[in-house]
Amino acid sequence: MGKARKMRPWQVIRKLRKSTNEQARKIDILCNDIISAHGDFSCQLANLGFVVQLYESLLSQNDTSGVLTTSAEFIRDGIGDCNVAVYLADSAGFELHLTDEEAYIDIDLARLESYFTREVADGICRSNRVCLLEDMFEMGLVGNLSELSRICAAAVPLGRWGEAVGFILLYRRSESGFSRAELERVVGITPGLCRAIKACRARGAHQGP
Repeated sequence: MGKARKMRPWQVIRKLRKSTNEQARKIDILCNDIISAHGDFSCQLANLGFVVQLYESLLSQNDTSGVLTTSAEFIRDGIGDCNVAVYLADSAGFELHLTDEEAYIDIDLARLESYFTREVADGICRSNRVCLLEDMFEMGLVGNLSELSRICAAAVPLGRWGEAVGFILLYRRSESGFSRAELERVVGITPGLCRAIKACRARGAHQGP
């Protein structure tokens, strides 16, 4: 009985230590969650500001060319050090409608356009997701491998659920891949950009030649 009583203080101390350690662990987890949530929220605010600024700029554009040029400028500002090309669907297939003038990689435009067959472009538009270069190869992308090996690329459909009007092609040097945050920023502008393109096309069709 006396031995049991002598052990009780040690048991209490062990219990307190265990409880203290458990509380400290929970506090660490909570702090990490708060820091992570703050970072995610800050990133979301930055993306929202990027989208709002672009949409405000698109309000002053009356044709497809102006819409795409403005969008390319915003993408360059939001990502940096990347080339921007836009493929738009038309009655004949897909056309390389715009390639940004500030080319960070020297690739022949005619060859770049020929790499994306109708099947590859359709596959990107139907994918409903960002397609990396590996995905495009699986869809049938063919081209100069020595040239393509120098770049990393991502294609972002302009639309969802198979109704895309085309896609944005981003590419930069292979040693600098695209981060998830960069791609999410571009994905965030596609709904409004898609509507703006459709509105310009409808306006052009209504006005006629």
